[in-house]
Amino acid sequence: MYGENNAGKSAIVRLPQIIAASRVNGQPGLDLRAPVLRRAAFRDIQWRGPLQSGDDADLTLGVELSSGDSWRWTLRWIDTRAVAVIQKIEVSDSDGLTSLELMGTTRDSSYSNVEGQLTAVAFDGLIPRAGVDPRMDRYRDGLNRALERVSWLGAVREGPIREGTTRGVSGKLEGEGRAAASLVLADPELRRRVSEWFHRQCGASVEAEALGSELERLVLRPMAGHDVPFPDAGEGIQQVFPLVVAAECLRSDGGLLIIEEPESHLHPRLQRALAELLIEVLAFQTDASVLLETHSEVFLVAALLASAQETPKSVEVGLHWVESGSDGIAITEEIAIDAAGRPQNGRLEQAFDTMGVMRRELILVRRGLERPRGG
Repeated sequence: MYGENNAGKSAIVRLPQIIAASRVNGQPGLDLRAPVLRRAAFRDIQWRGPLQSGDDADLTLGVELSSGDSWRWTLRWIDTRAVAVIQKIEVSDSDGLTSLELMGTTRDSSYSNVEGQLTAVAFDGLIPRAGVDPRMDRYRDGLNRALERVSWLGAVREGPIREGTTRGVSGKLEGEGRAAASLVLADPELRRRVSEWFHRQCGASVEAEALGSELERLVLRPMAGHDVPFPDAGEGIQQVFPLVVAAECLRSDGGLLIIEEPESHLHPRLQRALAELLIEVLAFQTDASVLLETHSEVFLVAALLASAQETPKSVEVGLHWVESGSDGIAITEEIAIDAAGRPQNGRLEQAFDTMGVMRRELILVRRGLERPRGG
């Protein structure tokens, strides 16, 4: 996803994580406490712009799985009860569409089944519990498995903390990447692969250091010198650490990894190294996808290079330009790429326009300074 600031890129790439996070047992509807929503209320994530006559402000979310089946939820805000209602849920596959029109609140929902009888519906987040509908029952486990494999890292991330973590404690990598250190400490093989990348790119390995009998932490060990706690390293090293860990977890487990602004605080050389790591992982792990939201020309060119390279395990690349109109609606445009890695329309030239203009301005200034002075 490429585009200017506030075009709507982040809102788009967060959608899979919003759905993945909304699977809390006994809590129907969206999980508004999920880090990806940043303490939003339901009214904050509704469309608040103008609507055409007759339209409503329902929030519709959907996901299509690689198996071909898709799910779609429609949520509505009920002013009189100050509650967000799951108004409709649809499941479709090659056999057709199953649609349930719901009535009531998300805690007291019902629908008319094929016999016209009202049946209670219980939800764990957005997922209906067993017994609602045979087709939904058939695909519910597959949806849960797919959503369990979604990981999201925001634009602001954290490296391993100075105080360390409790031995043996792991977690799920998401948000600011706080669980990355625990995952690496608990898995020697993961630590080895992460350490190899840091050794190649930063000249320092990643090592475990004991802090008494209960705690341990990760440090950087330069080829010459003493161990350095991550908080004392450069900001870019701390920002990139969760990304390298996430990439190596993706190599092992597959799934969908969502990253916002992977270039944050990184020198262009490290941007390229990170982009090449992600491409390497995708070429190795065929059951993996990466969704990037970026402003970086380095990542953009790396994607074009990957699309043009012929390898035994090719990487499929899709580019989308995101732009916000005067009405505030974000529009995404897919940019087709030919076999040589060339975009098939001029839209993507906007991504390189700023640097091109600045280079031309620099040339003109230099020419002016080089002109002979005097009469």
